[in-house]
Amino acid sequence: MKKILSILGSLVITGTSTLGIVSCKIDNVDDCERKDIGNWKQMCPKDQPFKKVDNKYYATIWRTKKENKWKISLFNFINSSVTNIQKDGKYILQYSIKQGYNSGLMLVEETEQWRTVLIKRWEDDSKQQELFKSLYKWDDNTPTPSLPKIDENGNIIA
Repeated sequence: MKKILSILGSLVITGTSTLGIVSCKIDNVDDCERKDIGNWKQMCPKDQPFKKVDNKYYATIWRTKKENKWKISLFNFINSSVTNIQKDGKYILQYSIKQGYNSGLMLVEETEQWRTVLIKRWEDDSKQQELFKSLYKWDDNTPTPSLPKIDENGNIIA
């Protein structure tokens, strides 16, 4: 009996220490340099903005692989299923909080063979800024905010 308790105890200790390592991983995510503009607060991947529905407004500055022109989209994060924000030709900007890799803010492409194919997630592109320049959260309780204007470099004009 002592042997069984000893084995179970070592398994619990091993499992507990592993959980501690996994939970610390989020804290080690590099922080981004925030450029808040008025009530628009810039988001960083470590903020994990799409982990649960918060009914807040977000503005994202993005572009497709074919264009070199930044565009801005405004959306309200009110739904837990896959939600299309904006469509540009065969490219769709969408968000989802479903489990797995296909979650968060994403740029997908419609194809003939498949329904949609993931191009890039905001979290994965936040450093390179190839397709996602930035993501902002409206930090005010007023109703719908107005869509901010951006310059040709994809920066919000204050």
